[in-house]
Amino acid sequence: MKDKKEMLLSVLALVAFTGLTAWLTSAYINQKVANDGVLAASTTVSADINAGTLSLTASSSVSMSAINLNSIGDAGSNSTGSISEVKVSDHRSTAPGWSVTATCSDFTDGGSNSIDITNLTVTPGTVSAVGNSSLTGVSAGGAHTYTGTSDPATMMTATTGNGRGRFTQDTDLSLFVDVSTVPASYSATMTETVS
Repeated sequence: MKDKKEMLLSVLALVAFTGLTAWLTSAYINQKVANDGVLAASTTVSADINAGTLSLTASSSVSMSAINLNSIGDAGSNSTGSISEVKVSDHRSTAPGWSVTATCSDFTDGGSNSIDITNLTVTPGTVSAVGNSSLTGVSAGGAHTYTGTSDPATMMTATTGNGRGRFTQDTDLSLFVDVSTVPASYSATMTETVS
């Protein structure tokens, strides 16, 4: 009888010890997980992106195709060329939009001979975005034949809320040359502006 009681007590002690061991193990694991969480750290990483300005660049010179008066028809001919890489950069903190226009002087030979600006037609090309700049709200102007030296041709525009980043455009030029034109080397000044 005594042996049975001692055996029962031993079993009960073993059960109690096993339960205590399981509880301690669980408590240790939970505490370890909690401690591991406390050991985590966080770091705030900052970068300043400073605002810029609205600016415009364009080719400094363009050479138009030569015209041979002996070989053109009675209706005259066209001297053609292209202004490459007109670039708008808008790095302002706001995006109010912008418009690129161009005016042009009459063509002269530096003396008394000239070709009136009304003979020049500009045809703005497709606008291309630089980098990840968005073309949303950005568009090219239409073909424009000048009516005078103060008549602006619209090259490209960006609507309010758009046009942030950089954009490029090529513009085709076509100058009508009549058979009565005095042979000479002519030039004109085109002024591109952005606002």
